[in-house]
Amino acid sequence: MNPPNDMGWFFYNLEGKSFDFVEELLSQLSLDLSPVRCSDSYLHLYGEDLKLKKDPTWSYSEYRALILIRYYNIMTLRGLETVLNKLYIDVLDDSTGYITCDYTVVGFRVSDENTLNELISDETTTNDLLTDTVGTIVHINVPNGVETDIIEFLRDYLPYEVTL
Repeated sequence: MNPPNDMGWFFYNLEGKSFDFVEELLSQLSLDLSPVRCSDSYLHLYGEDLKLKKDPTWSYSEYRALILIRYYNIMTLRGLETVLNKLYIDVLDDSTGYITCDYTVVGFRVSDENTLNELISDETTTNDLLTDTVGTIVHINVPNGVETDIIEFLRDYLPYEVTL
């Protein structure tokens, strides 16, 4: 404002506050675009879109977890790991570690990070796919100190057997 005056200061404040308000709305909108961090009201919209109604006994964390397993591909080990790490996004970091998964099928157990893309027993089945749910036990490795109540809740909704 040159020279400084009351009217100039008024418009400066009016426009500045408007831009601040729009910035807050855009920040919230960008969070609401993902089921990982959206507000509870938007969570209901994702649930309706996936035809998943919230049971009154479920907490919002449990409802979010169910939406995430429907929203993302959990029929691969990497997909399941991604969903679980998104659920615990506020807790996990490089110092605590991350959730990893491996599984056992017909006596084969693959848990080494370097062999995750090797074949299990024949050339048509890779160990990353969890489509053969009969006889498949998925092992979820959770870092120490991380509450597993949401994962325990999800056990009943995953299409394969899960151990922690």
